[in-house]
Amino acid sequence: MKLLIVFLTQNTELTFKLYERILTIMLILLSSVFFVIILYDLSKRLTHKRSLFLDDMRYFLENSTLKSIVSEDHSQKVAAISFAIAEAMGLSKKQQEEVRIAGLVHDVGKMRVPDAILNKKEKLNEEEWAIIKNHCKIGYDILLSMDKTKSMAKYSLQHHERIDGNGYPNNIQGNNIALFSKIISIADAYDAMTSDRAYRKAMTKEQAIVEINNCSGTQFDPSIVKVFTKSVVTKI
Repeated sequence: MKLLIVFLTQNTELTFKLYERILTIMLILLSSVFFVIILYDLSKRLTHKRSLFLDDMRYFLENSTLKSIVSEDHSQKVAAISFAIAEAMGLSKKQQEEVRIAGLVHDVGKMRVPDAILNKKEKLNEEEWAIIKNHCKIGYDILLSMDKTKSMAKYSLQHHERIDGNGYPNNIQGNNIALFSKIISIADAYDAMTSDRAYRKAMTKEQAIVEINNCSGTQFDPSIVKVFTKSVVTKI
C-alpha cells in the first residue's frame, strides 16, 4: 500500500491520465445507457403508434360502413365542391388540396354509427339524433390518432358548427370555426339537399341554392356563400 501511494505521488502526470481515461470510459458508458433507454422509449412509443395506426387501418378496411363513407358518392362530391370553393376563393394550391382531402374524410366518424340509424327512413328520436351528432367527435378522435390525418381532425370536428353558434358538437361560432370547416359545411349541405336520402327525396339545384342563401349569416359564412352561389354552383 505504501509503495502504491509513493508510486502515485511520484507519477502525478500518469495518475491524471489514468483518471481522465476512467472518467472518459464512465461518460461513454453512461451515454450508452441513456442512449439505450431513449431508444427503448422511442421504440415503445413508435410501436404503440404503429399499433394504433394498423388497428385503425385494419378497421377501415374491414368496416363496410367506413368504406362506403369514404368512397361513397357523397364524400367524393363534398371533396370536389370543397375544392372548387377553395379555388374560387383564391386559396393556395396546397390549401385547395388540403380542403379536398378534409372533405373526403369529413364524415369518417359515421363508421361507428349503426347502419340502422344512418339508413332509418322515419324521424330520428332524441337518443338516435344524439348518436348521429356524436359522429363529429368520433371522426375527430379517429383522424387525430394517425399522423397522416391528424391535421384534418379539426375540420371533421367542426363541419356541423354554425356561424350563429347553434351548431354541434361544441356550439362555437363565427371566426372560431375553422375556414375549411365552413367550406365543407356548405359543400356537405348542398350535396345532402340535392341527393336522395332514406327519409326524403332530393331537392332541385335551385331549391338548394335558395335554402343556402336563406341560411347565410346563421348557418353558413356569408362570404363563402357568396363565392359558392356566384362562382361555384354553376360549375357543379
